[in-house]
Parts: sequence; C-alpha cells; structure tokens
Amino acid sequence: MSDAELLCALAQSNEAALRELHCRYAPRLYTLAFQIQHPQPERGVQDACLLVARHADCHARTALEARLWILALAHQSLRATAQ
Repeated sequence: MSDAELLCALAQSNEAALRELHCRYAPRLYTLAFQIQHPQPERGVQDACLLVARHADCHARTALEARLWILALAHQSLRATAQ
C-alpha cells in the first residue's frame, strides 16, 4: 500500500494503517527528534504520529506527495513540542 493509500485508510480510522505508517516513519522521526534536541523524543514522535492521524483527511486536499506531507506535519509538531 502506498503512503497516500495509507493516509486515506487512516482518515477512515483504520488502525492497521496507523501501525504501518508508524513502522515506516518512526525511525526518521526519532532521528529528527534527536537532531532538534527534543526533550522527550518518544513522546514527541508519538504526538507527531497522532497529529498525522488526526489530520489524515487533509492530505487529499493538497498537491503534496504523501511522504512530504507526513514529514512536514510531523516536523512541525516536533518543533512545536520541543519548546
């Protein structure tokens, strides 16, 4: 399943889609959390994943590739919660 398809499934509350996206993106998000010196990297990554899940339906209204949309939203979340 592509990232875009997973986001569509996630927008319909598919928990398996959330688990798959977490498996795909958690390593990158942990790296990012450590790079920005997030005080609680595990919590920050979890919050970022939940934010992506809550807003998964918004991806369909953008022209961004799903991977870029996920990473941009997660990055914004990590930076906001790092302060």
